[in-house]
Amino acid sequence: MSIKKLWPLFIWQAIACVLAFGQEPAPAPARIVTSYALTSILDVWASFDPAAWRLLASNDGRAWDQLDVITNQQSTGPSMRRVFHISNETAYRIYRLQVDADVSNSDRGVALAEIELMGPVVGVAKETDLQAQITSSKEHPILGAAVNAFDGDVETKWIDYAPYKGGDCWIQCEYVRRSELLMTNVSEVRMVTHLMATPTLLLEKSPQISSNLTASATRSARTLVGYALTSANDIPARDPTDWALLGSNDGGVTWETVDVRRNEIFSSRLHRAVFKLAQPSTFAL
Repeated sequence: MSIKKLWPLFIWQAIACVLAFGQEPAPAPARIVTSYALTSILDVWASFDPAAWRLLASNDGRAWDQLDVITNQQSTGPSMRRVFHISNETAYRIYRLQVDADVSNSDRGVALAEIELMGPVVGVAKETDLQAQITSSKEHPILGAAVNAFDGDVETKWIDYAPYKGGDCWIQCEYVRRSELLMTNVSEVRMVTHLMATPTLLLEKSPQISSNLTASATRSARTLVGYALTSANDIPARDPTDWALLGSNDGGVTWETVDVRRNEIFSSRLHRAVFKLAQPSTFAL
């Protein structure tokens, strides 16, 4: 293409730049938060409930205003929604919930099912046009991604393992015109690629799982003289202390107690504990 043919294109681009320069920029999407709600997780991890936190707000991600401070909270039980009202008349683009303690005071992690920010929106025509970028300090990408706290589903959860005693445990909502998935390292790229490639892994394998369960229910009986449990590699508070081992010979319709344990303690991580039965027991399941 000749230079002469390119001149009209250059002229129109220049005119567009001048017109755009003369217009005032549209206001950034934001919200005037006047109340917020926290919903505890559906699981039995009551020790992961936050006990103290601060609600912070910013428009540049550097200077933060403190909108609310909550302390000395107790566990409210699973899937409990609590609403907190605040005095605020300023629109902010970024809101951060900084967790300062959990109910067990163990500094080992925090979890929430839902976080709701409520109040008038700014910079968009309606509520549904408001998009958000959700990040957190140290989320678990599989068990509890940060976005789970803003997905409107109480059956999902955000889990974070950042130490809160140093002020390092937080989850943040930044309002944007177009939401994007931010990845900062190769591990996150690998994880997201894996999740996108296998979004319905359990659903796809459900026939195989059902077949395996049916085969297990009809297989021949096995005689046990003992069994072993190995503790996990992370949080000791998740170790079982009381349990019962059951057996069935009719496909799981009825069960008999084979062994009962109380107040068992695993002395370390990945500790393999062997439990002998009082007498041999024969069951198919």
